[in-house]
Amino acid sequence: MNPTRSKPKTEACPICHTIITVGGAMTNHLNSCKRNQEAEEERCRFGTQYEIPLQVPVIQRQPKPWESLAARQAQRASTSSVPDILPVHGRQHAPVTTPTIPAVIAESDTVPLGVPAPHQTSQSPASGAVDLGTIDTIYHDHSGKAPLRETPEEYRQRRAREAAPAPPPESTPQHPWHPFATRADFEFAELSLNASLSRKEIGDFLALLRRCQAGTDEITLRDYSHLRDTWNEAAHLLTPFTEATVRVPYQNTEPDNFFDIQSKLPETGKPIAILLYSDKTELSSFGGQKGYPVYARIANLPSDIRNGTGIGGGRVVGWLPVIKDEQEDAGKPAFVDFKRVVWHDSFKILLKTIKKHAKDGHWVKCGDNIDRHLFPCVLILSADYEEQCIMAAIRGGANANKPCPVCLVDGEDMGKFLEQYVMRTTDEARLNLENTKLETTKEQQNEVLKVTGLRPIANAFWDIENSDPYRALSWDRLHSYPGGLGRHLIEELTNVRFKKIEGKDKRAVQAAVETRARNFPRWSGLIHFPHLLTDNSYQDSNKWEDSARVLLFTVFNMFPPSDRINHQLLRCLRSFLNLNAYSSFENFTSSTLADIESELRIFANEIEKYAQINKETKSWNFPKLHTHMHMINDILGKGATKNFNTKPNEAMHKVLKLFYLFMTNFRDVDTQLVTFEHWSYTAVFIRDQLDRLDACNSDPSMGEGAPSRGRPGRAAGRKHVWEHITFGSPQKTTLLHKFSVRTAIGEKNFPSQLDRLDLMSSVNTLLAANPAATDFKITSQTMIQDFRMMRVQYESKETWDVEENILRCTPLFNEKPRFDSVLVQTDDGPLFARLLLLFTLSNSKGSRTIPFAVIEPYDAPIPTQVRKHDSSLQMLRVRPPTPSVPEVVFARSIIRGTLLIPDWEEESSDFMWDMAHARFPIPFLFPTHPLQNAPPEGNTNAPAINNEPSSDDDVDPVPSVLQPPPPLPQPRIQQAGNYNTLRRPATQPLPQQYYANGLVPSAYPPPNGPPAIGAGFHPEVPDLGQLTAQIQRNLEARYQQIIKENQLEIGELKDQLRKMTLENTQMQHQMREAGVRKKKNAKGSDSSPTESAPTTGNEERDTAIQDCARKFTVLNHLFPDPKWFMVPRPENPPSDAARYDTAELKLAGNIAELYEEVPPSLHESLLKTNSFRKVFVSARNAYMRTVTSLLRDPLGDIAFKPSSPTSSEESDNILDWLKWSQPQPRIPGISDAEMAFIVPVLFPGGVRNVTLLFRNVAIARILRALMFGKKTVRPDYLYESKWTVHGKCFAKIHGVESVTPAMIALGSILAIFWKSDDEAFDPQGKITKFDYSAAFDFYKEFIIRTYNAGGVEAEWMDRLFSWYNSYVFPSDTVQTRSTRQEAEESRAAQMTQLMAELR
Repeated sequence: MNPTRSKPKTEACPICHTIITVGGAMTNHLNSCKRNQEAEEERCRFGTQYEIPLQVPVIQRQPKPWESLAARQAQRASTSSVPDILPVHGRQHAPVTTPTIPAVIAESDTVPLGVPAPHQTSQSPASGAVDLGTIDTIYHDHSGKAPLRETPEEYRQRRAREAAPAPPPESTPQHPWHPFATRADFEFAELSLNASLSRKEIGDFLALLRRCQAGTDEITLRDYSHLRDTWNEAAHLLTPFTEATVRVPYQNTEPDNFFDIQSKLPETGKPIAILLYSDKTELSSFGGQKGYPVYARIANLPSDIRNGTGIGGGRVVGWLPVIKDEQEDAGKPAFVDFKRVVWHDSFKILLKTIKKHAKDGHWVKCGDNIDRHLFPCVLILSADYEEQCIMAAIRGGANANKPCPVCLVDGEDMGKFLEQYVMRTTDEARLNLENTKLETTKEQQNEVLKVTGLRPIANAFWDIENSDPYRALSWDRLHSYPGGLGRHLIEELTNVRFKKIEGKDKRAVQAAVETRARNFPRWSGLIHFPHLLTDNSYQDSNKWEDSARVLLFTVFNMFPPSDRINHQLLRCLRSFLNLNAYSSFENFTSSTLADIESELRIFANEIEKYAQINKETKSWNFPKLHTHMHMINDILGKGATKNFNTKPNEAMHKVLKLFYLFMTNFRDVDTQLVTFEHWSYTAVFIRDQLDRLDACNSDPSMGEGAPSRGRPGRAAGRKHVWEHITFGSPQKTTLLHKFSVRTAIGEKNFPSQLDRLDLMSSVNTLLAANPAATDFKITSQTMIQDFRMMRVQYESKETWDVEENILRCTPLFNEKPRFDSVLVQTDDGPLFARLLLLFTLSNSKGSRTIPFAVIEPYDAPIPTQVRKHDSSLQMLRVRPPTPSVPEVVFARSIIRGTLLIPDWEEESSDFMWDMAHARFPIPFLFPTHPLQNAPPEGNTNAPAINNEPSSDDDVDPVPSVLQPPPPLPQPRIQQAGNYNTLRRPATQPLPQQYYANGLVPSAYPPPNGPPAIGAGFHPEVPDLGQLTAQIQRNLEARYQQIIKENQLEIGELKDQLRKMTLENTQMQHQMREAGVRKKKNAKGSDSSPTESAPTTGNEERDTAIQDCARKFTVLNHLFPDPKWFMVPRPENPPSDAARYDTAELKLAGNIAELYEEVPPSLHESLLKTNSFRKVFVSARNAYMRTVTSLLRDPLGDIAFKPSSPTSSEESDNILDWLKWSQPQPRIPGISDAEMAFIVPVLFPGGVRNVTLLFRNVAIARILRALMFGKKTVRPDYLYESKWTVHGKCFAKIHGVESVTPAMIALGSILAIFWKSDDEAFDPQGKITKFDYSAAFDFYKEFIIRTYNAGGVEAEWMDRLFSWYNSYVFPSDTVQTRSTRQEAEESRAAQMTQLMAELR
């Protein structure tokens, strides 16, 4: 019984759809397909970044003349004759179009981006948007730019275009991820750096990846959720944690500083404003290790770029020494001065890099290819107060005589509001320090310095032009407000005042405060505090800031009216919160600055009053109470506070701490941290290149129609969008007449106000009252769908950008009901309301839908007495009417979301929260808001704060002021030195060479002779002083031009040096890798050492390129030129008859041959990658080493042996195969230089016979050995009548069936090399000085030109190729040696006869 064998199960490959047997074959096939697919994706990923098309045009290969001898002979005329000497064919051809060979295209060349579409000049504002008028941008006169007047929408669009990602730089010669071999290599390195992986972790990670690549393992995790779920499943392997509840019962601008600096520069000068920040930081919470980094930013850049972490963001530019305080020296004045001297001397080394350029400028070719004359200067010094004292080199602190780093305020006046302050200046500081040299004792010197509070230190910034340190020092909002005054006020209230509450109510009051904190309404971006009186020691300034905001609205009514001290402290807190909100603005108007000045006065008065009332309080006379008095000056001089805030720089400490914790060995950490920081910056740079590359590939019109900066993007596919609102979290759709609000929302947490809503009636009333708004009519088929969330986009009056609120009306959000409040636009103005329900109506599926909202209006009147009481803390009370009746409104009438805080004691009242964010515009929308016009109680002299537009100044932000602000009481910045040379007395004539050099303008001709004795001026020179000044200007202009050219050239040389250094480093790395591989191979048992070779990162691609290199070397050209790579394919084919007429055509022909031999799948690599050239050249060199080794042993001896035992035509009696024994006549058409290449080895037996040029059988034997192996030229093959080839050989692998001109030239060159004394096969022999490269080009060109000449010359070439083909390649019938000799003799006789006839 024969068992029936079942057929193997097969499946189609999901990638290439090939039918493959299931099992190991399918696994191997899938792995191969995946690798091919990934390689193809990698090749196509950067497809759109180049100027030339990504797909190189497919050009059909045209057969060469020597590849179709029969066809050529049939086309050739029958009347032909052979001359007695080689015919002279003309080198001139008919005019042809020379193809343009473009220069080598760098890998970063990109397709030119389209010009962004013109933006709209007007746009209808969104519902409820505030009309801000126009924005004027005034540029400095030296910029050459005309003023701009734009609408806010145009202003946003221009900022968006300026902030759009730039295309990859055109000058980058390699891929953006260079010098990493592949993009994946860089992304892995970037990931390991960002994650701060240790060496062991990186090694384990790479080993895991290699296992997966080898197919021995596989990662199946899809994302974090998958990983989290897997961990949750694995947690059951051990006893997991469980949650239990225990219940225990208990009793119930444009800154004018920038303008000032640019005004002092030459007209061509452009200031590069530098922001510097330094601060000593703890690298770890244990061990006491400290670091002292110095960060720098470019103030010219937009703030979102400058304050970011990418390209253009802050970088570590220095690392200052940390001097440890010895116990015996700590606190001593001399030791403190010593540390300050070390700081400034170290900083001088850092500033030395810009010192010369700050004075004279430096010409630089910028990224937009524009040459600019740049003058670096330190515009902003950002630091906390303690570090500012070090920068200013003053004796700071609460007990100092002159504690302010910026002004000369007395120590006892720090808490006062003064109208004017005497500012520090560099000139006065220098003079004060110089005066100390007149004193002999230390005490006398200190008395001199006590006037200004300086230390005996030469400030590092004094020697830098346009970098006055006292003007550059900036008020620090981070440490002065949230972490300064805010912290002081919070601690005074929570740690002092609440602890002084007496009696049994103390705990009840404290418990009530904590309960209010836990129940405080949630808002996006607002930190939620479960405790306010305890656990309030924060390290995060955001928590101090938010806790101050929450604290006021939590405890405002916790104290009885008789408690004057606590009420006054709350007034201080309120004034501080106003200043904190103002200081965080991103745009300032003149009225806003006036409000800040008024609020500063109010705050100083409130603090002074509190200190008078509370005699037990601490002293409020400390530096941070004074430094914010300079806020307005800094805003006028340097723009918004975010330009000089320390917050972005403080955030950079985190990266250094991670490096220290995870990537160092905790010894000599300074060097390691600086190295890691540089790696990080390198990764940021490469990532930026990749992001721009991906942006170009995904969107060729990058930048066109980009949303405004700050505008929240709308996700693709978002539904339910109407103008500026979007509904989310949709519920079920039902018929309107069947809809029940209570059923839709549910019984749990159902708003009781909705019981008084008749939805159908309210909608009909709304539609009837607004017939022009919509023509919608309710029918029996009207469908309703309710929603739980909405997004509202609105135009912020503070940023002038579009912001977005996410509002919710749901009975359950994070386990609690959430019904947010909104601001609704009505005929009577904005209205506060509670959002109760969102829904849409439509009459059929797919038809137009109308969005509606059900709100509870807060429009009940507030009694005057209550309003007056609330105004003491500038709080705005709102309440709904009683009873509250919900209303239905169009959802598009909602302006934005808001936050209402409960009264805590009166359930029906709420307070408008105006401290949720600095961008909260509500106080500026309501003239009746107490923050606007109600002076604090007891301070009747304080001016009212009014931000209502009253003049044109109200809409002119500081970054776009129409006129420069009034000058500040700041010292004048020193100007750069001018040139005062070549001034001569007016009584002397100008030297004649001034006229010859063109220094004197044409308006003043040279004098005809020496001036008359006693004459002060020449008769033809009307004013010698004016003439001398003009000469000086011409000299300076010429001098500046020379400097410009030299500096630009130096910049280019530096770029080249940088690239060469990078390539050198890469080569050294490859050499080290080669040495490692060589050692590993040497340790192997049977494996022989292999040489290292360049790679493209893909083994299959490397193999294909190596095959192409060997084939091209034999069939086309022996010495490939680097100029042939990374250039587009020429239009002219290699067989073009005019390919040798010009150098350009010759280059085009060689490039065309290269493209013809390289498979189309590799054309992209040939065009765009430098690695292709490296692999190609390396494979060619390795192959030629093999060939020359074959010649030495034993091919050369065999090739030059006689053809038969009795033949003597190839005897060894010729002593010199490379030189003639006597001068030879020149062949017509060949130059004298080319005659040096016509050597005896090219002729049979070394005997000159022009008709037998290249007929030496040794050349044919060499080619035969290259094609089929050296075995085929041994005697047992040479003397056989028929021979065949077995196994692999060059001809079979590459499909070679006939010789080419390059093969004949190659065989000739190899024959010459074998007969020479040269040891190495180089383009030019080191011993013989024979130019092998030029000789090869001549032989190949000679053969091709002769073939293309046509007629007799082409027929002669046909015979030469037939002779080579019959000798090199096997055939079914091969002539014996005697018959070949007879055929040759017959052909020689025919040629002799033809030449005789030609004569």
